[in-house]
Amino acid sequence: HQVAHKSRGRVIVLPGMGEYIEKYEPICTRFLELGFDTLCLDWPSQGLSGRLVPNRPHLVHADSYDQHLDALIAACKAANFLEYNANNKTQKNTEPNLFVFGHSMGAHLALRGAERIKEHVEVAGIMLIAPMMMPTGIYPPLVKVFLECTHALGLSTKPLLIKQNFAKNWDVSSNNRLTRSARNREIEAGLILENPALWSYGPSFGWARAAFKSCSATTANREWMEKLNIPVQVHLAEDERIVPVSYFSYLNCLSQVETYDYADARHELMQELPETLELVWERMEAFIDNWIKFPTSDE
Repeated sequence: HQVAHKSRGRVIVLPGMGEYIEKYEPICTRFLELGFDTLCLDWPSQGLSGRLVPNRPHLVHADSYDQHLDALIAACKAANFLEYNANNKTQKNTEPNLFVFGHSMGAHLALRGAERIKEHVEVAGIMLIAPMMMPTGIYPPLVKVFLECTHALGLSTKPLLIKQNFAKNWDVSSNNRLTRSARNREIEAGLILENPALWSYGPSFGWARAAFKSCSATTANREWMEKLNIPVQVHLAEDERIVPVSYFSYLNCLSQVETYDYADARHELMQELPETLELVWERMEAFIDNWIKFPTSDE
């Protein structure tokens, strides 16, 4: 999506595991209203992107997160998000103000993807919502060994979780693990009922293996985190039940980071109650204003 007037820059929006572009329309619209051209993509094996396990079309699969990063760069190039605003690169005002926004798995990939994006254009800042620093696992070293065994046995494309029926198991009550907003859960359920192809019932063993390998090497690796010299803003839910909170400590390794906690809020902060959501947006807007480096001629 592109703004109709003078653009202030670009924002890349990266969904979480099992999510899809349609769910992120309100977020993309808000960034557009702030004056930013906005790009959002369906990751491989999610939404309406190609599903990687044909006989299990609702299964989220990955052989490696490099597939996701390759898809990200391909989408950015197709949308001209990695190009300068003019041919004359010697003028600083032609450099795009580019921000990356990511939720959960998308937040993990925002940190990794920023490294790849920096090979083309500067990244002004990264905004993370409930980041997946490491997938859920009782004892990660043991889990990684187990997942390597499933890979060796050819089980990578098998479901990690028992397949669920959407109509019977979709929790739209305020007791769900993701958000206190039953209304937003109903809206999302409506999107999937309207287009069942969007739905994913869970990850494969291969996805879990890819996630553990990627996180171990990057977001749960102090050395890697310390080298990421980009301003980062992090938003964390106090009632987090999806990603392990113990790994949030690695965020302190970042050289430029500001972190906010939200009392009683759950994993999907962008689907939370209005007062929480508006506070997140207020802080993200301030972060963007603070780190814009190349103002447009209209500013």
